Order: sequence, then structure tokens, then C-alpha cells
Amino acid sequence: MCKLIVFLLLAPAILSAQLNVILDNWKSDKDLKGASFGYCVRNLKTDEVIAEHNSHELMIPASTLKVITSSAALNILGANFKYETKLSYTGNFNKESGILDGDLVIVGSGDPSLQSDNFPKENILITWAKAIKQAGIKQIKGNIVGDASIYEKSIPGEWIWGDIGNYYGAPSCGLSFMDNKFKLLYNSGNAGSEAKLLSTSPNYVTKKYAITSQVIAQ
Repeated sequence: MCKLIVFLLLAPAILSAQLNVILDNWKSDKDLKGASFGYCVRNLKTDEVIAEHNSHELMIPASTLKVITSSAALNILGANFKYETKLSYTGNFNKESGILDGDLVIVGSGDPSLQSDNFPKENILITWAKAIKQAGIKQIKGNIVGDASIYEKSIPGEWIWGDIGNYYGAPSCGLSFMDNKFKLLYNSGNAGSEAKLLSTSPNYVTKKYAITSQVIAQ
């Protein structure tokens, strides 16, 4: 028991010493010349700072921050969490005729995997079509509407302007599909001439709706 108490008392000092050794190795690494380092280790129970270096400096953690966000998601949502994308409708649905006199609404929950190239292939459109058919809908007189309102579309003011135009600079989206890729086909022509936009895929149309819908499937 005494040995355990001594170890617990010495643990912060040992951790701090180990971090100092790692930091010294980073500083002497030629490949990391000019790099900035920062960390802060706290005791979650007492909020005591065990060790820190440049903890108040603004830095660009980039993809290393995914370790923290992934850990937070596992802790808060759990390992068995699943996104739910709901199919809903507005207006009136006549079950006898199968006619929906209103809009079909796809309500997003922030699922990044819908028809994504980074996940196992599944034609989600066929899955949705089967769900709509099973609900008895044969005709939709309105529009097919995507509802991404679960997340507010905003770009944090602290983001680097040079990153925003890149694929990794996109903010979270309540309804993502095919990784939210948008393709532009140009005819560049001769050198120095103005490139002409030939087509876009998919077609870009923006409309705003006030949605009150009923759930078909999820």
C-alpha cells in the first residue's frame, strides 16, 4: 500500500519529466526545425495542471485533433451510436390513391457516410425508394427537399482563410451526400483565354423552405 501511495505521489513528476524528454527530442529533430509545440496535461478530478508547454499559444493542430474529437464522440455518443436520416413528407397523403400532395423531405442528422466513397458501397437511393414504396407512396406532386437544418451553416472565424477553399475546410453539414462533392467541367481553351464552364454535377439549385413534416421511415 505504501509503495502504491508513493507511486501516485510521484506520477505527476514522472509524467512531467517524460514529457520534457520528448519535448527536448522534438526540439533537436532537424525535420521539425521551425515547428511549434504545445501541450497541456490536467488532472480531470482536481483540474490541476500536471505539465504544460506553450499551452496558451494559438496553433494549427490539423488532423491530429481528430484523436480528441473521436475520443469525445466515443465517450459522449457511445460505440454503438448510429445516425438516423429520416424520410418525411409535408402536405396530405392519400393512402388509397398513393398520391402525396406535398413534398418528400429528407431530414439529415449529420451522417457523413451517405453514399460516401469512404464507406462500404450501398445504394442508399434504392433503400429509400423501397421505404417510400413500402409506405404506399406512388406519386409525389411536390418536390424532394433536403433538410440540413440540424447544424447551423457557419465557418468559425478562427479558421485559416487559405484552408476554407479546400475539401478539408468544409464545415459540418446536417445532410451530406456522396461526400458533398460538386463537380465542375471546364473547357480551358487556349493559354491565356477565359475558361468556359460547360456543366456542373449535380445541377445546382437553391431554395428555402419552412418545413413541417411527418416521418415515413428512418
